[in-house]
Amino acid sequence: MKTSILIVSDRSDYGKLLSYVLIQKKKSVLVSNFKEAVDTFKNNFFDLVIFHDRLSEPYNNVALDLRGIDGETPFLYISKKTLKHDLSKGFSLKNIDTFIEKDDIYKIITNISSEVFIKNSLRKPLLKKNYEFKIGDYNYNSRERFLVYKKMNKRRRLSFKENQLMRLLVININNTLSRDFALNKIWGKDDILSSRTMDVYISKLRGYLKEDQKLKIINFRRDGFSLSTLN
Repeated sequence: MKTSILIVSDRSDYGKLLSYVLIQKKKSVLVSNFKEAVDTFKNNFFDLVIFHDRLSEPYNNVALDLRGIDGETPFLYISKKTLKHDLSKGFSLKNIDTFIEKDDIYKIITNISSEVFIKNSLRKPLLKKNYEFKIGDYNYNSRERFLVYKKMNKRRRLSFKENQLMRLLVININNTLSRDFALNKIWGKDDILSSRTMDVYISKLRGYLKEDQKLKIINFRRDGFSLSTLN
């Protein structure tokens, strides 16, 4: 499967040029402006997101919104060499993983050879808050794949795909997790067989959370799922 990349830029000329170069290197590329970036990100699977523009508040908020949807996809930000404001601010942004000057982008492109390279070279080490979660009466560690029912200290180790699906539900808690996004993110496709398989995994996760009656995984037909905390 091709490495899939989203380019977010309000300069269509630059986005198209960068897209052309990446496609020549056998990458799958979509270009979006900042206004449409959240919907584009929700409805597709990407191995890498490349931002290009000034680091003013509206643009930074878009990156933050995307990070709320998916906590693992690497975010790369490109700045002009002369924009010292961007250079100083870029390194402090928690939602951006790699910050590079525009002149260096082609060096990065040359080395974008696989998802493994992207994950290992362009992604910040996870902070505890990105993999340790408290959900109702449970503690959940997505790095170690453990789900612990606190009242009975009941500990369960999740399978790899169970953990991927649980993490997506948790980081989107009380919001809808798109069915198409989850399918592409975990199974790499959204065909009928994968969809039925995901429904089986959803049932398993419901069973793992059954001790806490205030936690429910709600199915929104055609749209997706929501891990919801009920009052």
